[in-house]
Amino acid sequence: MTGRGDVFIHAMWRTGSTFLTSRFREADGYLDFYEPFHEAISRLDRSSGRVRRRRQEQAARQEALNHPRLSHGYFLNYNAPVPGQDKPLCALHCNRYGMGDVYRALSPAAAQYLGAASRLAHHADQIAAFGFCRSGLQVTEMARRLEGEHIYLYREPRSQFASYKPGENDYFMPMTLVQLLGADRLRPVLKPVLPKLMASGLVRRMSRGGLSPRLTLKIARPQVAKLPANDLYRLFYTSWLVSNEAGRRACQERLSLTGLASDPRQKRRLEDRLGITLSQLTRTPQRLAPFEVDYRQIERDVESRLSRHAESVFG
Repeated sequence: MTGRGDVFIHAMWRTGSTFLTSRFREADGYLDFYEPFHEAISRLDRSSGRVRRRRQEQAARQEALNHPRLSHGYFLNYNAPVPGQDKPLCALHCNRYGMGDVYRALSPAAAQYLGAASRLAHHADQIAAFGFCRSGLQVTEMARRLEGEHIYLYREPRSQFASYKPGENDYFMPMTLVQLLGADRLRPVLKPVLPKLMASGLVRRMSRGGLSPRLTLKIARPQVAKLPANDLYRLFYTSWLVSNEAGRRACQERLSLTGLASDPRQKRRLEDRLGITLSQLTRTPQRLAPFEVDYRQIERDVESRLSRHAESVFG
């Protein structure tokens, strides 16, 4: 067990973070917070009927993604009252945290929200376990300001991109675009794609901070549908490279589920240190997108652009 410090799992979508979060749900001494920046949290309330329906809808979506079931629903602890305040934790959530601010610095409001979740866990004599899929560049400030163990969970990028099911899934790539456009500092890295998006109004909307999830995704989806495969991978690889580099710089440890499944000693050390069980862990399947992508050329170009602008991106 880690002692008083909380546990922060930082990741992207389709890396196995839901499985890892589920291990804390089943372990003693933890209060887990699944996807703290997910936009669905803003819609939670104390109406048991509405909460029940949303849990059922969320469970159906997660099952379609082959996610493990979390007992009592994915967003179990967000309706709990914040100690010392007459409001539930979800009342402190804002859509900006997981949309426009992903590749910006952590905002004071987001830090207060996460701090309230930590206090909620400690008030119950438990350790807060956070499972993020939208840390992005916010991980830098989180690791500085939020005491605990920060772990970055990664996956091989080409396989992760394929698991997004671009062209089939209408969430991962449109939301990736929304998140990237929220950060002016990434515009030089995204320069080859931006001219194709200017007419949609999405760039201007993200610059102004318009963050209604349904409306923003409604604008983003047809734009993503028109982009060729290489542009889709450029967007994804930009998000992957920035997130992974920020995680490498900020976190005490960087690991993958494939690595843990291949190294029993590393798996046991992690289990013993955190007090969790990874008995159901399997190797993440390796895939490629079902269409032609010039992976290496795009990776080199994104890496070169990010290297030239690293100071402004990570500074």
